[in-house]
Amino acid sequence: MTQTILEMVTPLDNIQEEFHNMLLKFIGKKDSEPIYQKTFMNEGEIDEVRYFEQQEGEYVKGCLLKRFDVITTGSEMEYMNVKKEIFILDDGEMVVFNHVDRYFEDSDTYFTTLYREMSPDQTLTAKEFVSLIDMINAEIDNSSVE
Repeated sequence: MTQTILEMVTPLDNIQEEFHNMLLKFIGKKDSEPIYQKTFMNEGEIDEVRYFEQQEGEYVKGCLLKRFDVITTGSEMEYMNVKKEIFILDDGEMVVFNHVDRYFEDSDTYFTTLYREMSPDQTLTAKEFVSLIDMINAEIDNSSVE
């Protein structure tokens, strides 16, 4: 028996609506914060922080949902971590960022630079999506017990 396009799309619409409702329930329990674009640290102390701005004086705010490791490289004196981060913004939009953490050690001090940029690829793999859903479900279940 063949299915019509409508019959095939309707379950996908239901899944999308269910996921959206899960996200709304999840973010209702989280604090939204300004999302930093760049942070400079000297010996563990924050020297400077720059945030993403949506309008002058107003920062983009959201909640980090999940972070995935992409690559780690380096040595004892210098390393770099790249992560894929999934945020939900205050307006309900889900956004993917690339997050780079660079560490450099000099003879008597060390520096860390954290940099975040909007990813040109806003998609999630099936494995990342399932991991995100599992994490949100666990958070919702744990918070409903308390």
